Amino acid sequence: MLLWIFNRTPFLKKSRHAKAILLIACLWLFALLTGGFASVLRSAVMFTVIVTGKYYFKQSSVYNSLATSAFILLCYNPYLLWDVGFQLSYCAVIGIIAFQQFIYRKRYFSNWLVRYIWSMVSVTLAAQIGAFPLCIYYFHQFPNLFLITNLISVPLSTIILFGEILLIIIAAFETLAGWLGIGLSAAIYAMNAVIMFFDSFSFSVLDHIYANMFTTWFLYGTVALLMAWWMNKSRRVLHFGLGCLAVFAALHAIAHIQLQQQKKVIIYNVSRQKAIDFIDKKQFLFVGDSVMMKEGLQQNFHLKPARIYYQASKQVDSMPSLRQANGYYQFYNKKLLFMDSSAVLQVPDTAIAIDVLLLSHNPKVDIEELLQSVKPACIVFDASNSLWKIQKWKSACEALNLRCHSVPEAGAFVLDVDGP
Repeated sequence: MLLWIFNRTPFLKKSRHAKAILLIACLWLFALLTGGFASVLRSAVMFTVIVTGKYYFKQSSVYNSLATSAFILLCYNPYLLWDVGFQLSYCAVIGIIAFQQFIYRKRYFSNWLVRYIWSMVSVTLAAQIGAFPLCIYYFHQFPNLFLITNLISVPLSTIILFGEILLIIIAAFETLAGWLGIGLSAAIYAMNAVIMFFDSFSFSVLDHIYANMFTTWFLYGTVALLMAWWMNKSRRVLHFGLGCLAVFAALHAIAHIQLQQQKKVIIYNVSRQKAIDFIDKKQFLFVGDSVMMKEGLQQNFHLKPARIYYQASKQVDSMPSLRQANGYYQFYNKKLLFMDSSAVLQVPDTAIAIDVLLLSHNPKVDIEELLQSVKPACIVFDASNSLWKIQKWKSACEALNLRCHSVPEAGAFVLDVDGP
């Protein structure tokens, strides 16, 4: 939008330097106006380098500029490499750079409005091509109506964005600013209402899609090679693309077979909460705090991703393979004991051998005294415990050469159950 304005401004359209400086200034002004959030600053750095390369280095490749911006950001914070937003933004931009012009040139429309809509469609498709394998990997879903919602939300969000900037400029004129604010509020409400309307359709999202690192890499390989074939019509590239697709399908088939045989216990990392899933094939049984049983942010953020990853789609209240009594659980050949602040452990004549001892909600126990009652192969401290108490227990375990796992420090504990 800014480039379109600058190219039609008489004293700017012939000055590359002025356009570059103004574009970069506007980028960073916008970044500051929005509060300097990490995602906005990341985009500002990315496009600053791209603009600099385009206007000051005639022979520069946009891919080099993109790589330079990524290098700068990773020098500042190497952990960005594992940031989902960082990965998605760069994959989407690479998709736009690589495929947008090719898709756009596939169709020509004489009508300017249709041409503008087709331009938005081509950008959306190119960005989706670059980003959708990662979206499936991280979120295990695909938005079926992304094209329709983008055609509505992108123009509206652009109008809202420039309207907000105008609102800042005319803030001193209360009456005018008030009317503009009402209009912008209505536009935001309308945009959200439209998105929610499309989201309400049962077919709006294809979810519970299985993906792991290997399938994601081969999906990217398939997409890249098939797009390269479409653009260059090379039979060799097509063969490689179909080969990637065959490997991708084989990996999915193998994963499906493995998922049909899986037996797992997952102790989740949920702050101040106890949350455990027993997974048997595609069924799961939840044990934990009542707040985690309710549909909402906690469940969607902490539990649902793992259930989708393991394709555990059916929740059950009981399992033939799971027996429980007084905090003791036997899941196939694995024995577990869950202890919380209300637990009272009886001292038997002989210590009971168990596979996992889970301590939750800060039980008043001494590790050495516990060993008189149970002999655990591993002691797990979940995120419902205080960190200072976990450190105390860990020190005791180390002194006794006991294997232990701190969920808030090491992440979720996953126990694979073998055998009948």
